[in-house]
Amino acid sequence: MDFDAIAEFIWEVGGVAAQAAECGPSDRVLDIAAGSGNAAIQAAQRGADVVASDLTPELFAPGRRRAEAAGVELEWVEADAEDLPFEDASFDVALSTFGIMFAPRQSVAAAEVARVVKPGGRIALCSWQPAGFIGEMFKTIAGFLDAPPPVEGPPVRWGTEDGAHALLDDAFDVRCESRTLVQRFDAPMDEMTDYFMARFGPMVMARRALGPQGRWEEFVAVYRDLANRWNQAEDGTAALPAAYLLVTGTRK
Repeated sequence: MDFDAIAEFIWEVGGVAAQAAECGPSDRVLDIAAGSGNAAIQAAQRGADVVASDLTPELFAPGRRRAEAAGVELEWVEADAEDLPFEDASFDVALSTFGIMFAPRQSVAAAEVARVVKPGGRIALCSWQPAGFIGEMFKTIAGFLDAPPPVEGPPVRWGTEDGAHALLDDAFDVRCESRTLVQRFDAPMDEMTDYFMARFGPMVMARRALGPQGRWEEFVAVYRDLANRWNQAEDGTAALPAAYLLVTGTRK
């Protein structure tokens, strides 16, 4: 898996989150499940004091390289979104771009966000929506893996208004806005598919599970059809629309 390579495709959403939360020089900011820091780095570029946290510290090395190239410094902390190692009310802002949504215990992760954000503090969380290409992709993967449903719902629950309100309303005044990210690849769609198959975590895990069953090629064929149906490019390259929900809020 190479999350940092995939992070290129969602870089702009980190800027959306940092701007939506109005990160600035007076703010201490936590990026939850930060990966290699696409939101954290862009918050730091706005002058904030930023902590990037993630359960996978292997991502911090490419994140530090990105931060250095961007001319900013930030703190990198290994942390589980369900058990953040920070004091209560210790951040002015919490961000997450396609990160916290994958925490298995959704209500626990939501409670941790509420715990570490100060009263009057802000959040900006970006999560994939169940509709559209990304939603169909996750449904396709789940259908092939035939895994039991998550206890609190699929990760894309965070990408629904009902889910966001259910998880966050107790602690935040929540606002929701649907957005679309167009993921572009300057090559034919089949090459973009091959690129993601080799690097994108859910695809790599699907291959590990389906390969021994002799179903990997079947899955790839179904996915290629899905991607080609959603491709918006008309010049032989790839452009996939990815719908996400931007959730902003103020800590009560």
